[in-house]
Amino acid sequence: MSCAECAHHAAIEELLHSYVQRIDDGHLEGFAELFRHGRWNGIEGYDAVLSWLRRNVILYDGTPRTTHLMSAPRISVRHDTAHVRSTVTVLQQAEPSQPISTIAVNDYDDTFIRVDVGWRWLERSVLRRLRTDMRGHLRLNSDRDGVSRM
Repeated sequence: MSCAECAHHAAIEELLHSYVQRIDDGHLEGFAELFRHGRWNGIEGYDAVLSWLRRNVILYDGTPRTTHLMSAPRISVRHDTAHVRSTVTVLQQAEPSQPISTIAVNDYDDTFIRVDVGWRWLERSVLRRLRTDMRGHLRLNSDRDGVSRM
């Protein structure tokens, strides 16, 4: 791998880590900013992503009390496009007195594009692998957004 390829991989890995950090910190605006020019699980752009997050993510003292553990990111860069597959395990402790629970295991399928200022998300699809009770994390009462599959 060349130095340029290493730099591309590092920039993409930074975006991947920003995603989990921002959602776990409850920084919904920063999370949505990652998709200002892209699509997150079928939702297009900053305003729509932020609206969905505000309606559906349950915050406790400003955070969802989650930890998203990303593993095995497989990055493939070809010219100005990159494809990434990774697995994320989501842990939650909604209340300090409750045990920590694994609430989801998802595969993420990402496409990035390189623009003049660096790399940005074109699309992230969340593919459910394993799921338990998500009621402490998400309010999903309808399919009106087309995202209740989360």
